[in-house]
Amino acid sequence: MGNHQRKWTWKEGDSTVIRSIARTAPGCHEGCGVLLYVREGKLLKVEGDPAFPMNKGRLCPRCIALPEVVYHPDRLKYPLKRTGERGEGKWARITWEEAFESIAERLDEIRRGNGPESGVFCQGTGRDIMPYISRLAHTFGSPNVLTFGPLHGNACFFPKVVSMASILGGYLVADCAQSFPERYDHPDWKVPECIIIWGNEPTVSNPDTFMGHWLVECMKRGTDLIVVDPRKTWLASRAKVWMQIRPGTDAALALGMLNVIINEGLQDRAFVEKWTHGFDELERRVQDYPPDKVSEITWIPQKLIIESARMYATRKPSAVQWGVALDQTKECMPTMHSIIALWAVTGNIDVPGGNVFGRGLFGMERMFGWGAELLGEDQMKKKVGSGLYPLIDRNPIVPGPGEPLIEQILTEKPYPIKGAWIQTTNTFACGTADPTRTFRAFKSLDFNVVVDLFMTPTAMAFADFVLPAVTYPEKDGVAIPIGSSTVVGTINKAIGPVGECKPDMEINFEIGRRLNPEAWPWTDTGELLNALAAPTGMSFEALRQKGFACDEFSYRKYEKGLLRLDNISGFN
Repeated sequence: MGNHQRKWTWKEGDSTVIRSIARTAPGCHEGCGVLLYVREGKLLKVEGDPAFPMNKGRLCPRCIALPEVVYHPDRLKYPLKRTGERGEGKWARITWEEAFESIAERLDEIRRGNGPESGVFCQGTGRDIMPYISRLAHTFGSPNVLTFGPLHGNACFFPKVVSMASILGGYLVADCAQSFPERYDHPDWKVPECIIIWGNEPTVSNPDTFMGHWLVECMKRGTDLIVVDPRKTWLASRAKVWMQIRPGTDAALALGMLNVIINEGLQDRAFVEKWTHGFDELERRVQDYPPDKVSEITWIPQKLIIESARMYATRKPSAVQWGVALDQTKECMPTMHSIIALWAVTGNIDVPGGNVFGRGLFGMERMFGWGAELLGEDQMKKKVGSGLYPLIDRNPIVPGPGEPLIEQILTEKPYPIKGAWIQTTNTFACGTADPTRTFRAFKSLDFNVVVDLFMTPTAMAFADFVLPAVTYPEKDGVAIPIGSSTVVGTINKAIGPVGECKPDMEINFEIGRRLNPEAWPWTDTGELLNALAAPTGMSFEALRQKGFACDEFSYRKYEKGLLRLDNISGFN
């Protein structure tokens, strides 16, 4: 790694190297450590950072192609105001001051005329930018922050997140030693004896901060795989058992495996008796799914179903790594419930090498609802879709569902929606089940602002103002963890902005303090960066000099009162 291992910038020949973390934009869920090579103010290339514990020098083509994105000729470079009709493609370049003042004035008109709930704030997966969007929405007074704006339920892994939160009280991931900076050498970690890869190909997709090469490292250390997938993926070709499932029959497979485990007495009796609820009902239910019947439903040979059930239950610890193929089925919620029951009856929850609760990471997960304290309880109840989905209503920071938003825009019931702030998302081109209806809805709004790198179809179709954002080599930021990320670090500016582009944080800061300066009490974005880094106990600069920070992690948190707000043992 060389003598630069703990530095954040150094010289290498005629280049300057800046250590950073790959986040928005363009970014992805992973938050890989990167080394940005700069010469004469220009980004030359990107390499993986071997000192960063999550990826240890590995990179995907997305990061390697970063210079192409930064210097793409179609990058937005200046703030634009629509001059023709929406969709006509006529724009005028304006100054940032004009953009900030005009947008804040229009938003305030909507707030005063129709109530703050009439404005919706739409985000993509956003990563480090999510907190700024959330705080801007709550500064405006709106409870309506919508992922993908709108995300229609089954388009991502929302069912999985809600299922785990409802049944287990948190977010769990397969334990591949990612919770420790030392990774595979940490004495508390155990190599999973068995991992089920269910509806997922992580060596290609690296989903939700779960990196596929972690599985390869586990396989090198003795982990056997069971792969549930209609296709013979790279992992399936190397699995102990490949179950070539009939698409959409995953719940039946899980119930069939539970039938074998329970009827053969392979369950973890101590865990079941002390920590689970409803086992007797589950035992009765799985009798409806004997292996022969499940084989007919799933097209998987009966012997493979039995072999996999025994292998998962007896080769402990075992884990499940699952993908959005499960979320994107009609019966997704009971499917999730059935698979979670597999974890529970075998006692593979929050144990080394099982499925574990992510670390608290200094409480920074609360930043995904940043600013919620600015709203009263009555205002939070006005969230779009309130009362339709109790599991969502119970969590004030969970984004509202997409379809009720479209319905409400078109019907104006129970109240009208008049404007949309759209940031880090290409709304109707990416996340909607009915793009035509979504297009019609958003085009009917009085006012729309889009913040992006490019003139997307969404911006072209119905934006009144388009604001150009920077890529991550052009900004400083805090890489707030998401998914199974276990590291908090800094995004470090390596080059000046292209054109007049600005960081998303600065854009939201300038609009937010015009709407409600008390909600943005920082004098500049430098102070804001310190506020974002504060949960780590460090300033932004101290965190940057350290490189990254990891919170404390332990297993079997349910025994120690570490999962519940009242600190009593058990699940939340």
